[in-house]
Amino acid sequence: MCYSFVLVVWVLKVRFFSAVLLFMLFAASYVSLPTLASSECVVREVSMYLLAVGGSGGSYQGVATRLKVSLIPGDGSVYLSIEPLSELDMQSSLKMASLIAGFISGFELSNYSVLVRIQSNTPIVGGPSAGAALTTALLALFTNGTLNESVVVTGMIMPDTLVGPVGGIPEKLEAAASVGAKLMVIPAGQRISVSLKTGSPVDVVEAGKKLGVTVVEASTIYDVLEYFGVSVSLPESANTSLETKVTNAFKSITDGYRTEYDLLYSNVSSELSRYSSSLRRAGVRDDVANFLDSSRSSALRGEEAYNSGNYYAAASDYFGALVYVWAAKFIIDMIVRERSWSDILGFVSDEVSNTSDYFSSLVSGLESGSVGISSLSVLVELAGRVYESQTYLRQLSSVRRPTVNDVYEAAYTYMRARSVRGWGVVYEVLKGPELSVDVSSLRVGTQVLLSFSQASVTYLQSLLGSSVGVSELTNYLSTAESFLSRGGLNNTLVSLNLALRASSLASIETHLSFEANISLLLSRLSSAARQYVGLAESLGVKPVVSLVYLERGLSLTGVDDRGAAYFLDQAILNSIWYLILSRSRVSLSPTESPSSVSVPSGGVGGYETTWYYVLAIMAVSAVSGALLAYLASSRKSGRE
Repeated sequence: MCYSFVLVVWVLKVRFFSAVLLFMLFAASYVSLPTLASSECVVREVSMYLLAVGGSGGSYQGVATRLKVSLIPGDGSVYLSIEPLSELDMQSSLKMASLIAGFISGFELSNYSVLVRIQSNTPIVGGPSAGAALTTALLALFTNGTLNESVVVTGMIMPDTLVGPVGGIPEKLEAAASVGAKLMVIPAGQRISVSLKTGSPVDVVEAGKKLGVTVVEASTIYDVLEYFGVSVSLPESANTSLETKVTNAFKSITDGYRTEYDLLYSNVSSELSRYSSSLRRAGVRDDVANFLDSSRSSALRGEEAYNSGNYYAAASDYFGALVYVWAAKFIIDMIVRERSWSDILGFVSDEVSNTSDYFSSLVSGLESGSVGISSLSVLVELAGRVYESQTYLRQLSSVRRPTVNDVYEAAYTYMRARSVRGWGVVYEVLKGPELSVDVSSLRVGTQVLLSFSQASVTYLQSLLGSSVGVSELTNYLSTAESFLSRGGLNNTLVSLNLALRASSLASIETHLSFEANISLLLSRLSSAARQYVGLAESLGVKPVVSLVYLERGLSLTGVDDRGAAYFLDQAILNSIWYLILSRSRVSLSPTESPSSVSVPSGGVGGYETTWYYVLAIMAVSAVSGALLAYLASSRKSGRE
């Protein structure tokens, strides 16, 4: 029998005193729960080899451990048992793997739990490299798939579903050969890997040939799944063109920026020449000149993008050009015209206030009903810009003696607030029939995204420690949770924006910290972005924001590779999360109903049961806590 907490229920009924709880906790150490120890309760399970590295002090060796994942009736929990114990990064890898496997498969886990067991004869080093294998095993479990037992994989799993780089591949190759593997999948770009034993580079493809193992590279988890024999059907890479009405909206925005820039640049350049001596005496002439030079470079890039028909990229470059030229103007005004800092801030504050009111007017009629996914994605962008301009303005308001950088930040805040109205034009043209999401469900969807983002940041922290960048991302999530807790659609949209930003930044920081070949990374990201945009389009979602981010990422490639990587990753994560919010799912292959799946032979009942006792203690402790609370409340209310 799977559910046998008869004793607990009986205790609740007769309301025994809390002394009974001590007995229950003591007894839990000896009771083998039929729920977990019997193969009757295993819906299905999957096993595969997991490659790791064991040893230390130069005596490293590859280790092939056994990974087994089991699906049982439950409450959506994922349990991990590792012998010997592993580090935090293994837990982070499992959390990331379960989230991504859930998205790709669309499996509803709420009525089940997953048991993950890894057992090794030797201590293993770390756990990030298990991410791809964990994701593969979970996907096979969720889709009732069968894995090719002659295939093994090593690689991190990234929040954007790419397979990340790992160490110790030469040693893991030897372990793969020792268990008879014929094909080993490694992260893209790691054919030449450093041996932990010798410190020398090794061509693992050639080394594999000598060991009878074919070594192949994989860019995304979908590549890995194909090697394991799981059938994956993805749409072709998307055509990156936007709808005509959206293209025209961005063209209109850019036209306005171009006209403003040409006039403002001409005026400020003339003033630089006219007041050169005064600016030099104030020590800011070179700063003004540098701002104008930077603005010109950005405008030239914008013009090139404009002539190529990439109007969002053009608008972004002209936006940057205007920030520089407005900063130059503010400095000249303060030095030559003795315009006060408070007056500059008042000018910026008026724009921020007007923008905030404009955004609130857009959202005010959407507190109930539904909103199209494309419209929602644009509203989230608007919310992020409003939040950002308000935050920068608050920070600038505490400045008493502004620096040149403070003046630049004031110009950026002013332009950031103005950009809200530009995106508002895009929002207006998107109105119309499309796949929609119930506004009342956004809060729940945002909470799910926050959990994913937290997992992304925790994953990064487990790899890099508590660096400055990680602390910044943690602050993002803390702010996102704060906004979500306040209620209201405005605050939910801000929370969504911050959670998406944190997740993407965590993903890119992880990539850049471990991948030396930035060109290869950008190629992989752009390919994945096109696939996910295509996926969204095939499921009825108009991925406007993903498309413009893809366009921007491509335009920055070779100019600002870090920025390019960020925008490309944003294109991926926006596609994924708006699909989740719309409740769309991706099917890898036909999945049998859990009730029709036969129980595999030699199920969980054959395991050593130590870790089940731990689960038993956890379960009884939870019930005990509830019973204690019940008894306490009974006494307070005068009940027996």
